[in-house]
Amino acid sequence: MIQIYFVRHGETDWNHLGKHQGFSDIPLNEKGMAQAVDVGDALRDVHFDRAIVSDLVRARVTSEEILKGRYIPTTFTEG
Repeated sequence: MIQIYFVRHGETDWNHLGKHQGFSDIPLNEKGMAQAVDVGDALRDVHFDRAIVSDLVRARVTSEEILKGRYIPTTFTEG
């Protein structure tokens, strides 16, 4: 059976302010970093065959926390 996990990036300052960030490359704020660590811990025992991640820094950093310590083939998509 195929299982697909969708994870949204952690919070950015623009999220906190209610601003739409679209393709603006806004980094995670302190809360967003903590959220990325938490989701990484929550998914630590999940086996992933592949990861598909936006190339925006907020998504990359979130995925790095999820995949930390594992070699998972990762495809980065634009935006």
